[in-house]
Amino acid sequence: MHEGSDATIIACGIMVASALEARENLLKSEINCSVINLSSLNPLDNETILRQAKITGAFVTAEEHFIRGGLNSIISQLVTANHPIPIDSIALTKYGESGESSE
Repeated sequence: MHEGSDATIIACGIMVASALEARENLLKSEINCSVINLSSLNPLDNETILRQAKITGAFVTAEEHFIRGGLNSIISQLVTANHPIPIDSIALTKYGESGESSE
């Protein structure tokens, strides 16, 4: 969705809007991030993800899912096997009560 050189934010679902907002906020601090809307976890767009790993050298995944078994896990497995880079994740680390999607 956007090209940048400092890091790549990979998001899916409703987190794409948050990723775009984060990119705009980071630009204020002169941090230029790429944003990928990963609309499908299967099949995974390996080519785009690995190209971005080489360009920016750092990923942040953003998902409304448990940190294990979702977007972060899939991206980490692909990148670790092909082009290891630092990866951080915005995701659930424990289960809680259900709420609205924005919560």
